[in-house]
Amino acid sequence: MCLAILMCLAILICLAILVCLARDRHIKLTLEKLITKIIYKIYIMSDSVPFHAFADNTKQTCIIIAVSLLLLVITMIAPTNIGRINISIGKLIAISLLGYAFLTNCRETTKLISDIPNLFSNSQLSSIRNNTILSYILSFSIITLILYTAYTIFF
Repeated sequence: MCLAILMCLAILICLAILVCLARDRHIKLTLEKLITKIIYKIYIMSDSVPFHAFADNTKQTCIIIAVSLLLLVITMIAPTNIGRINISIGKLIAISLLGYAFLTNCRETTKLISDIPNLFSNSQLSSIRNNTILSYILSFSIITLILYTAYTIFF
């Protein structure tokens, strides 16, 4: 990531030199627009580094949620000859996997919000902000599913 930022800075310096040397106004304007885009990309890249860490830390959460949902579907649709005890054990395993996914998701989302202090005030970070809000909605959905599954075990 640092190498990419250094390369962008080197290109930025070269373009600044070309702007100074350019005699045609159209070429100057084009180079200035290119410089503005590069500066914007550097700014966004530096702000999205915590988001990349968030994405790396929550990669396994999706797989864990998928496995637990599959396990829940199997235990809820399973034939009655499996036995109530085995179905309850499967649901408890799914609840524990969902609990782990919930904790991981909440911890990483809270860490992302603390790492980017201007997340809710900077309009250029709207995609990261939307991802954060959706992550909390996912956490709420996981808790709802855990409570419903626990209810079906006992009633």
